[in-house]
This record gives sequence, C-alpha cells and structure tokens, in this order.
Amino acid sequence: MSKLLQLVCAVLLLAGCATSANYQKTLNAWVGEDEAVLVTKWGKPHKTYQVDGFTYLVYVTTGEVSSPGLMADSQNTVVGTSIFGGANGWIPSLTFWSTCQTTFEIQKNKVVSFEFKGADCRSSVK
Repeated sequence: MSKLLQLVCAVLLLAGCATSANYQKTLNAWVGEDEAVLVTKWGKPHKTYQVDGFTYLVYVTTGEVSSPGLMADSQNTVVGTSIFGGANGWIPSLTFWSTCQTTFEIQKNKVVSFEFKGADCRSSVK
C-alpha cells in the first residue's frame, strides 16, 4: 500500500470516531435550555437574526487536517503489454479544510430547535 494511501486511511480512521450522529445527540441536549446558558457555553454567535418573532443564533467552526509531505516509492505496474510508472518522488503536504454551521432557533429565551450543515459537524461524545 502506498504511503499516501496509508496516510489517508489513518486520517479517516481517526476522524471515524467523531460522527454527525453524535453531534446530533449533543445538540439534542440543548433543546429546552435557556438562551443565556447556550451563549455562556458556546460563546458569542457569529451571526444573529430574527424572523417572525424567532431569534436565530448561528455558530460557525472550521477544522483543518494537515498531512506531512511523503516520499512516494511505488513500483511499476504491468497491464497486458503496457507499463504504468509508479509515483516516485516527493508528494507535497496536504491540508484539508472543513466547516460546520450550527443554527439554534430561540423562542421566549429557550432553544426550541437547531440545524447544522457541513463536513466538520461531528462529535465524539456519545
């Protein structure tokens, strides 16, 4: 297995512990909670807006995963009468960015619902 493939598998394995289902469970605990408690724990929201008497608090997080550069050293592959050269040389470091936007709906100073979107909306808390 190439070193790059091994690195990608390791990153995915580590990320596999944190899931969006666990994030959903974490957010479920906030339904019915006071807005003031939410803001105390989550901090100042990135954005707030009001629609039809409801207040919406929007939080945005950004995650970064980086991999070091690798020296690739794979062998040639022969298919039929064709020879395909392996990746020999330096593979530069890679950086992956992902975000999560979580929006809480507030009515009468209580969290009544939420929604989230983005690849970084994960939690390891079960």
